[in-house]
Amino acid sequence: MSGLRFNSSKIGTLLLVQAALIGISSVLMLMLGSVQALSWFLGGAISIVSNSYLAFKLISRRSADPNRVLGMMYAGEFGKIVITTTLFAIIFATQAWVEPLTLFLGYTAALLAHWLSAIVASDKIKQT
Repeated sequence: MSGLRFNSSKIGTLLLVQAALIGISSVLMLMLGSVQALSWFLGGAISIVSNSYLAFKLISRRSADPNRVLGMMYAGEFGKIVITTTLFAIIFATQAWVEPLTLFLGYTAALLAHWLSAIVASDKIKQT
């Protein structure tokens, strides 16, 4: 694990891909209505914000020590969970109009977009 390095430009690219896909899909969701589109967007935004926190945590302090890297990963994941649950709670407490299913589907779509873009990026790296 000591060879594990987090490339900030690749992480940034993955986050931009995730944001672009959520933005485009939110515009497409307007065909179903503005409430659905905004609910979808908010769900995706929750994922993007929490993933951005994790990315920042991983690239902010580089270390060759495997224990320190693992600690940063655990701290980042814990923070991501706290941010995610807090944002969901805030939205549900303050925005009565939000459609919960669409909100969760937007969140899930953003997660899948992030995972899929990471898989595609890793395949391109293997091919070079």
